[in-house]
Amino acid sequence: MPPALPEAVAVRDLPAFPLIVPSRPNAIRMLIENELANLGLRPTIAFEVDGVGAILDLVGEGFGHAILSRNAVSNLGSGQALQIRSIASPACTPSWRWRSMRTARSPPPSKP
Repeated sequence: MPPALPEAVAVRDLPAFPLIVPSRPNAIRMLIENELANLGLRPTIAFEVDGVGAILDLVGEGFGHAILSRNAVSNLGSGQALQIRSIASPACTPSWRWRSMRTARSPPPSKP
């Protein structure tokens, strides 16, 4: 079993995670890209998928990680085997949550 993810993920660490994101233009994706660009970084896009359900399915299968709104996270059923992590330092907005699943296909980044 892969190691647990940290309680919060720093924006600067996001490129280490393969992300499943909506295609452009999408408010969350554009904010992620802008925040990383401000740090001189780019996200690692594993898949571009439109639709929260499809994104969650891919995350649940272990193909990557997703950044979703609090509303999308709160509407999940209790049977979802996903981890929820906050984005920290700097936080994009208080209502964002990091969605992830422990999986061999998308391990957490190693510490330098």
